[in-house]
Amino acid sequence: MIVYVESNFVVEIALEQEQLLAAKTILELAEQKKIHLAFPNFILSETFERIARERRERNLLYSSLVKSLTNLQRSQPHKNIMSDMELLI
Repeated sequence: MIVYVESNFVVEIALEQEQLLAAKTILELAEQKKIHLAFPNFILSETFERIARERRERNLLYSSLVKSLTNLQRSQPHKNIMSDMELLI
């Protein structure tokens, strides 16, 4: 039996997301030669780009959050809130 997989299959394994168990089961079946995996050539590059893009977005979000929190620290009314928020950064 041939099982066609897409980039989400690789993402599930790489990022250990919700469908990891199902993806690992499929991978194990392929390793046992009970099935054959088929996938497009671009699947790894597409997955790599997606993971890299999400990392860039997280870094931008983090930078934005740090900048906002730094500005709030300068404000006297927000100092109490900031002591609670410092755990985030």
